[in-house]
Amino acid sequence: MTLAEDYFPPPEGEGGWRRGDPSTLGVDAAKLRNAVKYHDGEENLTKKYGGGLVIIYKGYLIDESYVTGTEGGPQPWTPRTCNDMKSSAKSVFGTGVGYFLEEYRDKVNLDTLLVGTCREDSLIPQIWDQPLTDERKKKIKVKNVLSMTSGHEGNEPWLAPSTRRHYQGYSGSYQMYEYCFGWWHFDGVPSHHTLLF
Repeated sequence: MTLAEDYFPPPEGEGGWRRGDPSTLGVDAAKLRNAVKYHDGEENLTKKYGGGLVIIYKGYLIDESYVTGTEGGPQPWTPRTCNDMKSSAKSVFGTGVGYFLEEYRDKVNLDTLLVGTCREDSLIPQIWDQPLTDERKKKIKVKNVLSMTSGHEGNEPWLAPSTRRHYQGYSGSYQMYEYCFGWWHFDGVPSHHTLLF
């Protein structure tokens, strides 16, 4: 599928992903069945914690399966169940960035700075609404964000149950980029005010 043939599925309430027949798309039906079978019952973690498997090929949903775990995960696990995706979001985000870099290849690449030299050439223009808490943050590039090498503290504080607080002089929203650039913090969690490196 080329960028000119991009397909964007409508919301679930309007039909969701278009469905495709694996055999007409050139997918080995036996291998597909084996993958779903492994997910559904042969993989111990899925049996224990549950799991959702959605297989998209060439813009078509060719199979999906949901397993309710015996010890965790949503009860029951269905196509409409919300679940904490954790690091699996990295592959989705990385794919989206790949399309973005392709579409805007004349303007941005992996070495493009997030902050830029001014609001107009910044990928996150809101950064210019507040003082930068560490000058080194101006050197963070797209590739640093994708590879998790931006220099920020490694903890995942958004999982913390503690109260969120603005730093003095900032009254904006609690967006994650604003957290990473040092404008608010969690009580009792290391600050992202200053980079580690």
